[in-house]
Amino acid sequence: MKKIYFIFIIFGLILAGCNLKQNYTMQYGFSNEIITESKFEETSDGFKLKIPFADFGCEIKKTKAVLERKEKTFTITIFDNQAAKRCSEKFFAEVTGIPKGEYWLKVIYLKETGQQEVFSQVLVID
Repeated sequence: MKKIYFIFIIFGLILAGCNLKQNYTMQYGFSNEIITESKFEETSDGFKLKIPFADFGCEIKKTKAVLERKEKTFTITIFDNQAAKRCSEKFFAEVTGIPKGEYWLKVIYLKETGQQEVFSQVLVID
């Protein structure tokens, strides 16, 4: 009988461990549409974001954006390619799968010369 209880406890711990991992979906892209201000919109399980860049690498296919979460802070890091030709671009992203709560959202622009925080906002998911 003790073995059955032990098996149920182990099985419960395994299931609990599987539920601790959270998945978020981020779709992002770049457009040469000219905008002059950042736009931020909270959704029921995430957010939508648009940020203008005036001095951005023109080789957009080589540019990457990564979403990370550390405790209550979501950080989007944009890795710019260091092309000689520079362009104006709009970065847009939509993130879903965030559970209810209050968080910080930061966007970091990373290039060879250093990094710059280009956006910071409180994010409340109801």
